[in-house]
This record gives sequence, structure tokens and C-alpha cells, in this order.
Amino acid sequence: SASAKSFIEIGINDNTVNFFNIYRKSFNPKDYFNRLKKRKIDVITIKDDNYPLNLKEISDAPIAIYVKGKIKSSDKQAVAIVGSRKMTAYGREVSSRFSSELASFGLTIVSGLARGIDTEAHKGALSVGGRTLAVLGCGLDMVYPPENYKLAETIIENGALISEYP
Repeated sequence: SASAKSFIEIGINDNTVNFFNIYRKSFNPKDYFNRLKKRKIDVITIKDDNYPLNLKEISDAPIAIYVKGKIKSSDKQAVAIVGSRKMTAYGREVSSRFSSELASFGLTIVSGLARGIDTEAHKGALSVGGRTLAVLGCGLDMVYPPENYKLAETIIENGALISEYP
């Protein structure tokens, strides 16, 4: 509900303010949430009971997250495994072994679905029937990298894709 003048006063340039005002007039929240529902994407706000506790505790926690799949209270017991997109054979082996062993003890594996170590971490958890969460750097309307599409579908069945981006 802020005015164009308010945006300009805080340093947002005229072109961005004009673009935003045009967008704001055409945005229909009901249609937007219906599209999310159709794509089976949930929106969880920081005020919701099912917002991940680990995430809530960080200083710059997102106000809302978008989730495809299910977050469980047991996911509080989680380990993040991330690394290089251009992994070595040793990196592949260690990532897969760590994630599969930790997942077999009931820990949720969190990674980013990127090529390399992230992919191996997710696959390692899934190989032992474990849970894994993929935190994406883009909205849930796309899977990047595209070669991880099937992996993303499997993660949705055994965990969740999560993003702070609409």
C-alpha cells in the first residue's frame, strides 16, 4: 500500500517504482494462490506452526517459504551437505557415503539440488530410504539443473523442495 513517493524516498529508482505500480495493479492474490494450489505448492509463513524451527532461529529467516512435498517435525534433526559442482571422484564417494550413513540414522539431509556434491548428497539419502530436503535458489516452478528433474520428483515423494522465492 506504499505510495510511489515513499518508494522513491527510500532510494528506489523511478523506473522500478513505475514497473512495480503496474504490476501491483494487475496482481490478483486469489489467482496467484490458486495457481500455487494447482501446482501443489504450499506457502508457509514464519508465523505458521509448521515453519521449520531450525530456519526460524536464523537472524534473516525468510518471512515465507514455498514448499513442494512435506516438511516434518523430524526434519529438525538435519545435516546440510553442500559442495562443489565440479566434484572429484573422492568428493562423490564421501558425499554419497556421509549422506547415506547419516540418513540411515534418521537424520534428514539438506542440500541444494545443484550439480555435483548436492546431487550426490540427495541420492545418498534416498538410496537408504532416508529423507532429504532440497533448498533451491529459484522458484519451485522450475527445476535447475534440468537433468535433476527426476531426482526432484523423487525428493518431493521423500521430503520436499523448498524455496524462499515465489
